[in-house]
Amino acid sequence: MGLQSVNVEGNQVKIEMIIDLSHSMLTSEENIQNSLNKVGCIATKAALKY
Repeated sequence: MGLQSVNVEGNQVKIEMIIDLSHSMLTSEENIQNSLNKVGCIATKAALKY
């Protein structure tokens, strides 16, 4: 799981991530939520700079 790339152009942000899925639905959901939180922080920082 991790950030692959961040590209900011004008008023657009492109963020690519890999999310590890698990045979455990709870673990998968936790990984998805953690990744989305990280993406949200990155997008918010870009918005503040914009």
